[in-house]
Amino acid sequence: MPLTGYAQTITVEVVADRTGSVGNGLLAGTQMALAITNSGVNKIIVAGDASGGNEREDDETYRERIRVYNVTSITTGPEQQYEAVAKSVSSVILDAKALNLGAGKVGIYLILSTDVGSAALLKSVEAALSAENVRPLTDSVSVYKATDVPYTLNVEYYSDNSSATNAAVAAAANEYQEWQESSIGRPFNPDRLMAAIYQAGAMRVVWGEGSNFNGSGPVTYTEIEGTQRCKGTITLKANKAF
Repeated sequence: MPLTGYAQTITVEVVADRTGSVGNGLLAGTQMALAITNSGVNKIIVAGDASGGNEREDDETYRERIRVYNVTSITTGPEQQYEAVAKSVSSVILDAKALNLGAGKVGIYLILSTDVGSAALLKSVEAALSAENVRPLTDSVSVYKATDVPYTLNVEYYSDNSSATNAAVAAAANEYQEWQESSIGRPFNPDRLMAAIYQAGAMRVVWGEGSNFNGSGPVTYTEIEGTQRCKGTITLKANKAF
């Protein structure tokens, strides 16, 4: 483009120089800076949300995408189709739940493995579900992140206090946390964690001070809404059994 001496606005497409989700967090309106300054450039502003970059899938995620492929090829309508199409947009989406929000209104709720670029990803899911060859004509689709319901579990356990037992208890806690937090609408079930710690070798397990559900609720089996997921913290305190 020839230099005319007049102020100009130029819109260009930028492609990331590395694979993965790096850069997905850039939203429209973000002001950028050149790595090498140029006196002729006044400012650079992102014109649209960055999208498209995904991390390489692990084997289990790839298997799941193969399993739901035939479901995604059907136009949406039943909740399974909406959920399958939503999850096929990105491997960052761990779970999707479709709900009827009223006549002609569909809400899609997501769990994401990272909040980086979440605004752009929600728009990508909405676009995928709103395409004319996908969405039923009468449906209006909205996409949201599932609401996190917090929990705190301060676990005190008594055992032989060996390194093997402590490692097994820690692994049980990690496995429980992944299970509890990976599904929308899954009830809070601390009994499952307690049972797993006993199976790992503990002789006694108690909920320590400060343990709670949703800020002040008791640590007991609790149903949650279909738009929510449990997300919290687990701390372990090992004690030598007498």
